[in-house]
Amino acid sequence: MNVNIVATNIELTEAIKAYVLKKLKSVERLLDTTKDKEIKTKVELGKVTKRQSKGIIFAVEVHMSHRKNEFTASAKASDLYAAIDIVKDELMREIKSVKGKKEAEAKKGASKIKKIMREEI
Repeated sequence: MNVNIVATNIELTEAIKAYVLKKLKSVERLLDTTKDKEIKTKVELGKVTKRQSKGIIFAVEVHMSHRKNEFTASAKASDLYAAIDIVKDELMREIKSVKGKKEAEAKKGASKIKKIMREEI
């Protein structure tokens, strides 16, 4: 997985970087990487404003591309790690939705083929 992490108005520490990579690993498991191992991911982390110290101050945005699919998730929270968790959950939901649609299409195609085969016999 090719991950590009950009931090705005905050210092990107190794702990933050490791946490982001750990969360993206769980998302990567949902994607089929047997044929194409190239997953391009851009992560943008940062404070909404420099001066604000209370309320929703952290924003995280992730853009992930795998084959022909583009997945995007964003979240704002009062804690950076909470925002990362929200984005991970959003990405997983989006990927599962796309996978479910593909599986449903495959089942429809298989049932049509079965129907045609039964009619010919």
